[in-house]
Amino acid sequence: MTELMTQQARELIEVPAIPESLAMAGLEEVDRSDLILPRVRVIQPTSKLEGNPGQLHYNLTGEAVDQIHAVLLKMTKSRVCWDKENLGADPLCASDDAKTPRAPVYSKTCADCPMAQWGVESDPSTPPACRLVYNFLAADLDHDDAIFVIGLGATSAKHAKKIVSVFMLKRQPLFSRPVMVQPVKAESDKGKWYEVVITPNGSARQFDWRPYAAMYQAYQAVTVEADVENVAEAAMPDVDEIPF
Repeated sequence: MTELMTQQARELIEVPAIPESLAMAGLEEVDRSDLILPRVRVIQPTSKLEGNPGQLHYNLTGEAVDQIHAVLLKMTKSRVCWDKENLGADPLCASDDAKTPRAPVYSKTCADCPMAQWGVESDPSTPPACRLVYNFLAADLDHDDAIFVIGLGATSAKHAKKIVSVFMLKRQPLFSRPVMVQPVKAESDKGKWYEVVITPNGSARQFDWRPYAAMYQAYQAVTVEADVENVAEAAMPDVDEIPF
């Protein structure tokens, strides 16, 4: 029996890796339209996701982590208008490009939609009912460059502006250096919640950006749809800055 087990263990050790030529075997008819882009969401105190508040949750695997070491590939914008009186319901309206709504509920374009406008006559700093979300398509360095999407809206929107400004001002592509994605706790008279912060992590000079440039090109035409399932995001306080 021991001899047989030893032989089986030896055979397991000697099993060769699957060759690259068979990497997609059985998936020949699958194209990008069949793929579901994995999403990462921050677990809020009101979330029903597995994990602890302040962790990042992968929707496909259910895994929850404290932070993600990643490379950003591209950023897109979307809009979601939630019904504040019924947060459990589907959004009132959504746009996958922050320009054209999926259905013209209030307007044919987001630019002309009253739900996307800042302020009212008495208070021009009042945020719009329809929230702008910055969506980042990224490669997870801790999970073999697995692709994921994370959206930064509400009070996390300011952190999205900061990280894109870092790359823009240095005239560097998003994939030129790694970043760290992690939640931070925020608190005000409106309650407690977690925001997502993305910060550069590592030197661009020592980073081989070439594989991620290829990934960017491969996913450049992929549409990142608005996240219409993130109900916990809808319950967060409105953005805390005016748009200038």
